Amino acid sequence: MMDQLAELIDFKTTQKDNGGVELRTTSGLLLVDQQSARLSMSKTEDGARYNGISITSSGSDTQIDISRQIQGGEIRGLLNARDHDLPELSYAMGELSASLAGALNDASNAGTAFPPPTSLTGRNTGLLATDALNFTGSAVFAVADQSGRTINAVTVDFDAGTMTNSSGSVSAIGGTIGSFTNALNSSFGASATVSFTNGVMSFSATGTNGVAIAQDPAAPSDRAGKGVSAFFGMNDVIKSNSPSFYETGLTPSDAHGITSGEITFGVRDQSGNLVESISYTPVGTTMADVVSELNSPGVLGYYAKASINSDGRLTLTPLSAAGTSAIDVLSDDTQRGTTGASMSSLFGLGIEGPAERARGLAVSNDLLLNPSKLPTGAFDTGGTAVGSIALAPGNNTGALALEGALSKSAVLHDMSGVSRSSMSITDMAAEVASSAGSKAAFLESRSDAANALKDEAALRRSSAEGVNLDEEMVRMTVYQQSYSAASRLITAARDMYDTLLGMV
Repeated sequence: MMDQLAELIDFKTTQKDNGGVELRTTSGLLLVDQQSARLSMSKTEDGARYNGISITSSGSDTQIDISRQIQGGEIRGLLNARDHDLPELSYAMGELSASLAGALNDASNAGTAFPPPTSLTGRNTGLLATDALNFTGSAVFAVADQSGRTINAVTVDFDAGTMTNSSGSVSAIGGTIGSFTNALNSSFGASATVSFTNGVMSFSATGTNGVAIAQDPAAPSDRAGKGVSAFFGMNDVIKSNSPSFYETGLTPSDAHGITSGEITFGVRDQSGNLVESISYTPVGTTMADVVSELNSPGVLGYYAKASINSDGRLTLTPLSAAGTSAIDVLSDDTQRGTTGASMSSLFGLGIEGPAERARGLAVSNDLLLNPSKLPTGAFDTGGTAVGSIALAPGNNTGALALEGALSKSAVLHDMSGVSRSSMSITDMAAEVASSAGSKAAFLESRSDAANALKDEAALRRSSAEGVNLDEEMVRMTVYQQSYSAASRLITAARDMYDTLLGMV
């Protein structure tokens, strides 16, 4: 029974004065004496992603979590796989899925269908109308009839801070997303409506006309590595119920926009165990304030380093010296203004949210219902004059862009927030598959080594505890001869005694 238990968990034995042994965990909790304790699965910690392993002593109903105290055996291996290895693989799958969706959406947003759709509605960016625009380059927003002729086109020069419509009217775009949207709406007049509400941009033409957005080929628009249409998700072919990329384009001086709620972080060790839970509510006003507060000793300063990169992605890099493997998010009810986006969903904090991206992605319902809406063409930015043919059937520019999406470069991040070298989507898929295969082979090798060590230990113990028939036969012969010799000595002594008695 001790052998069977040793295959499941590690324990210590203590010899008892009256015989037998008692079994205890490595931390000293009693497993077996006259009676045995009970091991069970039960949720014992707030914020634990999965149930822990609890021990209940005989005659008691008190449960004590010993998940972190188990250092060996099959249970430890299963806990490591459940709490670290599998989440790591799920995170990589989320990164791969999001990169694939991003590449396809970047291509689709640079193109348009023919005839053009009457309206485009973007994704929830989590941004506010008061957020800084932070775009560079140029793009064209256009309205065209069903034959592809331009009705009105507005060329936006983000660097100059101006926009010009087909009639030559020039207006300032302002410095915020709200001012840009309002200026765009005014520039189109009665031909189209542009709005930005609760983090979502929409662009609708009047009547049966269609709308299109195109990048300037010489100086394409850019915010956090994406064009204006792709950033707002205006013509996405892959939809998601949560942000699939976390490059927000926010700068350290921009307002963080978190108006309510609290986020609770979970510090996890190398085995995925929850070490500590820490609650945080932003106090300052800017993203720089958030970074500073997260790095303070009262929040995550002892466990991780917070930073925001040039693309506006907030990362929490674990400090290896503190034994931290990952910073998880246990709960989050923060809200960024009226967008409904939380702090963790906007910046991709934690493990579960980014990993779930592989599950939440799907082809656009509009595209599933009507495949002709696939953006196989593109708006010709040279045809912004009224009446020009800017869209034509048979244009396969968009189709070629979608075909080449898999060769586009992307960056794969791991659970610790560290980014690897840039690679194509196909190479990324191979990397994820190779990593999973290598991990499986490594664990199988460790299993084989452990089994070999167990067999060797069993053989040595058997050698020490077993019976050698040859040795036992020799000993029995010695004992037999000794008995025979002793019997003869006793017989001789008796004969001598009888002889002496006969002489008296």
